[in-house]
Amino acid sequence: METVIPKVTIAENELKNNEGKVIGKVAVFIGGLGMSNPKAILDNAVAKYVQDVPYYQYISSGLDNPWLRVIMYGVDAMDFKEFNEQKIIEHTFAGA
Repeated sequence: METVIPKVTIAENELKNNEGKVIGKVAVFIGGLGMSNPKAILDNAVAKYVQDVPYYQYISSGLDNPWLRVIMYGVDAMDFKEFNEQKIIEHTFAGA
């Protein structure tokens, strides 16, 4: 019998290399709001999402947000460059 996942939302974005080829994905999960064990709910959702694909998982720096998960795959295929004190807001974002 398949486990039913309480309401979980997901936002997905593709990762592309310098040539524009899709090399991976970033997925942000939010779920388990108002539930007694949001960690278990998101553990289940992430497991169903990634299946047996290797991935990276990130948590909030304050370790105080059990309702949010960030999942990435394709990191090893990304084009990296030297860090020269770039800022996250240097890029133009929609609506910014």
